[in-house]
Amino acid sequence: MSKQSITTTSGKTFTYEQSADLAMAIWHRFGEDIDGAVAAWNRMLQNNTSRKDFTGLLVDALSRLPGNEEVRESLQNPKPFSA
Repeated sequence: MSKQSITTTSGKTFTYEQSADLAMAIWHRFGEDIDGAVAAWNRMLQNNTSRKDFTGLLVDALSRLPGNEEVRESLQNPKPFSA
């Protein structure tokens, strides 16, 4: 995902950082469940952002806040599912 700003339908700039912050807010709202957050993001924005791209936004947002190293690491390198 490129780190570009977008122009809203009203002609205003929405920065990459604002998109990352929005991704973090959605992730928190959905109980820090990445799959639920991605689905919500795609429904809300009517697009098909991949889990990888959403995770990139989220990691970038978390990197601007102190004390999130362990969370960022787990998002970037998820452990395989074990039953």
